[in-house]
Amino acid sequence: MASQLSAVAPSSARLLGLDLLRLVSIVLVLGRHMEPAPSNLPWPLNVVFDLWNNHGGIGLDVFFVLSGFLVSGLLFAEFRKHGEISVRRFYIRRAWKIYPAFYLLIGFAYFYCLLFLGYKLRDRPVFSELLFLQSYQQGYWNHTWTLAVEEHFYLLLPLVLLSLVRWNRGAADPFRAVPYLVAATSVVCLAARFVNLQLRAEYAHHTHAFPTHLRIDSLFFGVAIAYAYQFHATWFQTAFWRWRFGLIIAGSALLSLTSILSSKASPYYLTLGFAQLYVGAAALMVGVLLCNIPKNWLTISFATLGTFSYSIYLWHMALMYWAIPQLKELGISWQVRTAIYMMGAFVIGIAMAKLLELPALRIRDRMFPSRSASLAESPSVPADGEPSRRAA
Repeated sequence: MASQLSAVAPSSARLLGLDLLRLVSIVLVLGRHMEPAPSNLPWPLNVVFDLWNNHGGIGLDVFFVLSGFLVSGLLFAEFRKHGEISVRRFYIRRAWKIYPAFYLLIGFAYFYCLLFLGYKLRDRPVFSELLFLQSYQQGYWNHTWTLAVEEHFYLLLPLVLLSLVRWNRGAADPFRAVPYLVAATSVVCLAARFVNLQLRAEYAHHTHAFPTHLRIDSLFFGVAIAYAYQFHATWFQTAFWRWRFGLIIAGSALLSLTSILSSKASPYYLTLGFAQLYVGAAALMVGVLLCNIPKNWLTISFATLGTFSYSIYLWHMALMYWAIPQLKELGISWQVRTAIYMMGAFVIGIAMAKLLELPALRIRDRMFPSRSASLAESPSVPADGEPSRRAA
């Protein structure tokens, strides 16, 4: 089994850990979008499913920080290898990654509603989806707003980094301003959240939780970590290696407690709470990144499931929109419906990844090969133990 999985499993124990973190995050998100548990469940189960359903959204905060770290890491690694970054190639490779699977979902939804549900999707939600405006204007799906936030980040990030390269032409590290820019972004987004709260007293997802300018600091926080990991590897390893398990515990606690102790519509949660969530997600990610995860059939199997998180995330709401109501009408119990939803999300997501996402990526890699060094290739960061004391 392990040999079959190795074709898509990460080659580095460090990135194996991040794919395991992806798996945990997608499971949390699936729980956030599942049907609420019935009150007649036994008490311990009722508590567990209630927590999962109400607070699984923290998986999105982990995804945001992971995306910022991994995507900016590709650009940093490209600069380390070639002394430059290609914005055009970055956009093309991102497009091959995001668009084929996403637009298939939108097209499928349009024709499914037309042919099987007897109605045509309204133009406004469709155009919102097609143009990645869902973080500002309601689309057809209730989960694709996160893709809009990430898309806006993908458009902005390479332009910022290219500007730094040109501004510091010839420098071995032209990105020294990144920590300051990220700090400024965090302050500006936090201020925007406070102003937004004053201007819009009545809470709504699309005005208080979804807009890109209120959430993009999560992704840029990941950029700061990637910069330290790529360009100050010895310091990064020396500073955090001994605290890696503490970071995992502290990050998990900060994520959980911020979500559990704060109402989702409270002023605190909608301002400082968002910042606490991405700081917690970052601590968790750094701790996992520095752990030497053993590579065996079990960890490789679970990590491989994590590599399919994009397609699983895309398609899981199709089950909730269309299949679960039908099962409910047939009298299928909540327990069975939830099991079908959870397992079905993985089955459909993996199937769609293998049918479209992975073939599209293979075509992309033939036409536009990556110019990045491996993300695992951080100078002076060994993969198997104590930090190196060599100069970064």
